Amino acid sequence: MTEFIDIENASMVTVDSVLTRQVQRRVSAGVVMVSTEWLEAEVHKAVPDADVEVIDLHRSGDHFHVRITSPSFEGMRPLQRQKQVLNHMKQFIPHPVHAIDLKCMTPEQAAVTGDTAFDPHAGGQGVHIRRINRQKEE
Repeated sequence: MTEFIDIENASMVTVDSVLTRQVQRRVSAGVVMVSTEWLEAEVHKAVPDADVEVIDLHRSGDHFHVRITSPSFEGMRPLQRQKQVLNHMKQFIPHPVHAIDLKCMTPEQAAVTGDTAFDPHAGGQGVHIRRINRQKEE
């Protein structure tokens, strides 16, 4: 984890703690958009050894597809994998995160899984869309 000096508070902080504080400020100010980087950092809190890919489905900062690949998922059922992440994320649902589509898999499963993400609100019934590898906000 990267650390740096917070000049405002004259203390050592991590990038992760700064992102969390930024989200808390946005929520208390009534702004509910979060970044893909913040969501990725939060998922790493729940699954530290994971490779995480986050897509902001509508570029709205509140609907996300999250692809999580981790060797620690080996031997776990899909619901158990999702619960591991959702137990941490529930504090952020429904605000600032409104919808989160989780795809949790082992590295072996990721190697053979299709290249799509599910958008539950697209077209009124939900559609699978082609995912963009490691999409980042600009």
